[in-house]
Amino acid sequence: MISVIIPAYNAATTLPRCIDSILAQDYTGQFEIIVVDDGSTDSTLAVARAIRSDRLKIVTKPNGGPASARNTGLLHCSPSAQWVTFADSDDYVSPSWLSTLASLDGDLRICSLLHHHGTETRPHTLPLQGRHTFSPLRSSPALASLLPTGLMASLCNKLFSLPIIRAHSLRLREIDLLEDIDFVFTYLRHCTSASLDTAPLYHYVHRSGSVTSHATPEILLNYTRLHSEMLAWFDPALSTDIDEFAFPQYYNLILRLIHAGDHATPRLYLRHPMVRRAFSSHTPSSTGERAVMTLMRLGLFNIVSRITRR
Repeated sequence: MISVIIPAYNAATTLPRCIDSILAQDYTGQFEIIVVDDGSTDSTLAVARAIRSDRLKIVTKPNGGPASARNTGLLHCSPSAQWVTFADSDDYVSPSWLSTLASLDGDLRICSLLHHHGTETRPHTLPLQGRHTFSPLRSSPALASLLPTGLMASLCNKLFSLPIIRAHSLRLREIDLLEDIDFVFTYLRHCTSASLDTAPLYHYVHRSGSVTSHATPEILLNYTRLHSEMLAWFDPALSTDIDEFAFPQYYNLILRLIHAGDHATPRLYLRHPMVRRAFSSHTPSSTGERAVMTLMRLGLFNIVSRITRR
């Protein structure tokens, strides 16, 4: 049995597509869909209840955010369920999403993503193609090579072992912005192997103004803690990949704070040793990025704001 958890908050317009795509899976085994209505103030709950399927389970709770909703979903997985995955109510999946994940080996099973930005669709860029198994995890260059791509930062393209989650009482930490990769990395430390199929089976729909587009000063503490923990766990030979994973997190956070008119916090962040480490490890991919990094280091944030808003 596979449990699919969908946190839903004011998702009345997108939830039917998400659920319909999961109900259309070609997976022949048992699976259930757990919709957690996270205190919606629109018709999300009514929309979910109108969908007729014996696979569907609906749970309601006061609003607490995506991590809280996913944790509630974990508490409602059927006792017979051996695997769990997640879907966001804005997104949808290809028909072979579950069957492909289930056919892989290991304690963590991963597929790739398709990104939808308005009318533009692009696959996730990866250094690997086909199927791969990673073991031992702490010293796998192939697994580490996925970190800078951001593929490991999502919950929705992965199958997690419920026996492992239950044995170690794993839950998402209810922290700002970083709960997904934090959970993946915590879970990874209890695994013996992982596997990947690079087929892009999860459709990630990007929205302007979503929770992933905001920034607060407190987020840096979450990034630097995770960055430090990853460096301590992975083989030191893989530290460059970890620093490359951390770089865009810091870079984009600082950029969002600058755009919001906050210049004091970025100035402080750029002096943080973990941020300096990530910036030093990164090779700019374009002349523009190199220029922005240089202007950031010089503290010329007004210019950064002007040239990055174009």
